[in-house]
Order: sequence, then C-alpha cells, then structure tokens
Amino acid sequence: MQNRRLIAAGVIVAVVVVVALLVHQLQVSQANNSMKTYAGNVDGLMTASYNNGTRLFAELQRGNATNNESALTTAVTNILARARANLSTAEHYSPPSQMASAQRHLIDTLQLRYNGIQQIAAAIPNALTSQSASQGVADIAVGMYDLAASDVVYKSFVATGIATALNGAGITIGGTSGVPINSSQLMGDLSWLDTRAIAARLGAPVPSSQANLPCSGSCGHQLNSVSYGTTLFYTTITNTLPAGTRPTLTLSVTNTGTSVEYDVQCKVWIKGYNDSATSSIASTTPNQSTTCNVTLPRALPAGTSSTLHAEVVPVPGEADKTNNFLAYPVTFK
Repeated sequence: MQNRRLIAAGVIVAVVVVVALLVHQLQVSQANNSMKTYAGNVDGLMTASYNNGTRLFAELQRGNATNNESALTTAVTNILARARANLSTAEHYSPPSQMASAQRHLIDTLQLRYNGIQQIAAAIPNALTSQSASQGVADIAVGMYDLAASDVVYKSFVATGIATALNGAGITIGGTSGVPINSSQLMGDLSWLDTRAIAARLGAPVPSSQANLPCSGSCGHQLNSVSYGTTLFYTTITNTLPAGTRPTLTLSVTNTGTSVEYDVQCKVWIKGYNDSATSSIASTTPNQSTTCNVTLPRALPAGTSSTLHAEVVPVPGEADKTNNFLAYPVTFK
C-alpha cells in the first residue's frame, strides 16, 4: 500500500512538472511570437516612414520650385498627412514588455519626423518669396534637423532595443528566415542640413552672399572656356560675334575645390562699356565641370572691336583667383 502511494505521488509530481514545462514553453512561445510580431510591425512601419521621407526629398529637389509653389505645397501637405498616420499607427501598438522602451522611442522617432515635415511644410511659402526667402530656408533647415534627430533616436534606441530583446530570447535577426529590423536612414544626405543646399535645390531666391559662406576646406572654380553656339573662343585670335543682337555665351566652369558651392555667379562684359551681365549655377560639385549661359548686356553695331571679359566670380574663401578670368579679342559683324 505504501509503495502504491509513493508511486502515485511520483506520478502526480511528474505530471505537474510536465504540465509546468508545457505551460512555460507555451508562455515562452507566446512571448517570442509577440516580440516577432511587434518587430515585424515596426519594420513595416519604418519602411513606410522611410518611403514617405524619400518622397519629401524628391519633391523638394525637383528644381526651381518657385515656378510651381502650389504643387509643391500640396505634395508636402500630403506627405505630412502620411507622417501623421504613421505616428498614429505607432501610438496604437501594444508592445511586449521586453520592448516597452523601444516602443516609447518609436513614438519619439515618428513624432520628430512629423514635427520636422510640419515645420518644412509651413516654411515653404516664405522660402519661395524673395522678401522672406532667407528666413524660410532657415526654418526648413530647422525641420531637417528634426528629421536627422529622428534617425539617431531610431537607431540608438528603437532598433537597438528590439535587437537586444530578440537576442536575449535567442531569436534570429535578419537573413532569409530571421526577424527583419529596418536599418534605413531617412536623412541619407546630410547636406540637407545646410541652408545653402536647401536654397539651391528649392531654387529659393536667397542672395548669393548668404548662399555661399566661407568653405572649411579648399574652395573655388576655374573658368575653362567661353563659346558662342558651337564656336569655341580663343584668346590668341579675334573671335566673331553677331552685331545688332545680344548674343548668349556659354561659360565652362570646373569646381577645383573640395566643397560643394551654391549659387555660383558667372559674369561677362565688353571692355569700354559700363555694364555687365550675370547668371548663376545652382550648385557645383568638386572636380566636376558644368556650364552657365550669360547674355551680353547690350547689342553692339557692326564693325565694333573690343575685348570680351568673362569671369566665374570667386566664392568666399577662394584663395587662387588667377584662373577665374579669361579675356578674348572680339569683333561684331
């Protein structure tokens, strides 16, 4: 009888242990599934947020936005609405306890993105108006800093927090079968933090003195050549320009420095006349050549002979200015 009781007790203990193990395994499985589901949701949401940001930068960089301010404003307003929807989605997540901190920082990340885009949307009208362009561009830069900060918060706290929780549970991350963690950076090009870059990409009417600040490295340009139509001018012969019209000349310019330059000014004038003409290049890239077209400020009569002067205007901080200027003998026929 005693033996039977001992056996029965042992069976009960074994059953309890097995049940406890099964319950524990079930709880672990549920917790792991919950973390996987949450991490997958965050990955998808951050992909949507990244795509929304990509649309924002594409709209801002379409060229001279002053020609279509209404379309740009509408596009950015729609992007702002999607940013608010992404934030709302995050606010309704119910994270597992292991990822509660990541959830709080996820909301911070998307709030920064919403705030940044809202700031940018509000500043666009001022940025594209001559009287307020400088302030508008500066306000857009403030919004860009919010977007850059969102990347820091996401990578430092959200992605890292999720990865730490998954690693702690022995859950595979990435690869073909692991849990994905979005690693995209919304602010992939930090030049968007520079008011000069913003002004150039928007086509904002910011004065050139504000567009180009002294560079930190070497900076400057070389004037390579001047041409009229398909005819390249030479400094050693007399070149011909049409009389009675204001011909447009093409200046070839190379950025010889290490800095991107914005609102680069090109200038031409005819010796003996007290006027000149200018045009600008939105931006130039180190070691790359580009052109600008400048129309002479006046028409000259046939038989006029003089000297054509052309210049790529030195930028602030440019040390070597000897290659910014060329002069050509010309006659008008």
